[in-house]
Amino acid sequence: MIDGNVSLEIEHEIFRGDRRTDVINIVEGIANALEGIIYGDDNQVKEIHFKQISSQRDRYKIRIRKL
Repeated sequence: MIDGNVSLEIEHEIFRGDRRTDVINIVEGIANALEGIIYGDDNQVKEIHFKQISSQRDRYKIRIRKL
């Protein structure tokens, strides 16, 4: 697990770009899911970058960097 502060970068490729999505819930869900696996506590996340783009499929690309 990573000790110290981290940056969380999420790119959400969405099949139908006109769908309504709640960005805050997406980020919170991913940050919580990584807790205990990548970092000990999601309060270590001090920087967040989120990007949503239209695509031919739904998927997430996630990058975690130590600050």
